[in-house]
Amino acid sequence: MSASVRRLSSILLLVPGLASAQFVEAVRALRAPVPAIVPADLGVREYTLKGYPKGTEPCVASAVRIGEAVARAAGVKVVRAYCSAEDANGYEIKVVYEAAEALRPVTTVNRAGRGEGFGAFDTRQECEAALAAEAAAFEAATGLAPVVSYCLRDDLSDKGSWSMRIDSFGAARLAPMTKTLPVFTRPDGVGRSEFLGGIKDRLQAQGVDARFVAWRPVSGYAELSIAYYAAQRLAFELSEPAKLDSKAQCQAALAEMQPVLAARTPAPLALYCGQQMIGGWEVAWMYMGAPSIKTVMAAESFKSYADCMAARVRVAEHHRSDLGQHVVGSVCSREVLEYAWKVILLEE
Repeated sequence: MSASVRRLSSILLLVPGLASAQFVEAVRALRAPVPAIVPADLGVREYTLKGYPKGTEPCVASAVRIGEAVARAAGVKVVRAYCSAEDANGYEIKVVYEAAEALRPVTTVNRAGRGEGFGAFDTRQECEAALAAEAAAFEAATGLAPVVSYCLRDDLSDKGSWSMRIDSFGAARLAPMTKTLPVFTRPDGVGRSEFLGGIKDRLQAQGVDARFVAWRPVSGYAELSIAYYAAQRLAFELSEPAKLDSKAQCQAALAEMQPVLAARTPAPLALYCGQQMIGGWEVAWMYMGAPSIKTVMAAESFKSYADCMAARVRVAEHHRSDLGQHVVGSVCSREVLEYAWKVILLEE
């Protein structure tokens, strides 16, 4: 009899009225083996890289090197790292590892879109020339050393088809994020680099670590993507408050809106006249967050642009004086669904 059982027997004998069956059950419980601590279920999972470029080393060497980097950065056991496929754009590399949950890489790849990364370069050479500086910016913003950094190609776009994939693992100080907006109004009278550079400059002036503002042509429209670092996702709005028939009408509406918007914050990231992809002209604006001014369509309808322009000041004054609305400006807009022209009121 063990010492622990002897001690228990001594104690139980001193307790009057304790049934013998209770004594036996207590001894059995003491003799029962202590259950072993079962480790958490470790599943076998995969981390996949697509379009990894063909370089000077064999793919198998790249896969092994990446697998070792993943093991160090993520603290997981890597079972295997290998090349699973090959095409004209590069290799597909898989890293197989054991973990209770799948790893969530800190990555510049936009999961919500087609998988493009930061930037939109016309050639691989242009992308790779900027890659080292962007990898350093990634580390500075996230606090994480990159596990991989390379340029990948999006086959669905003819221009701006090369972008950067930079990945790491861990808790990032700031996360890489991308917001993609559909654009149906092509800017008029301004070059692509000047237009996109202006948006980037204004974002940085508003305190955003904006890395790239990119333009990707798509069939029938374009995509404007904003790549940035932040603690949480930012909201962006790109809309067309006024629709016109001609460039001259659009420029007149833009001239009315510019001084009204210039006096208010936040300033628009973009404010321009442009042609719709399917015809017609529009005043378009883009904001981080909500626009600094509201647009309200007045109820009255007009048969022509001239009739609308002739009544615009009267309609605005009626809403200001008689209805007590804070109207600070107005423009005319052609409303296709109503087959009419309407006054768009600019309200504080």
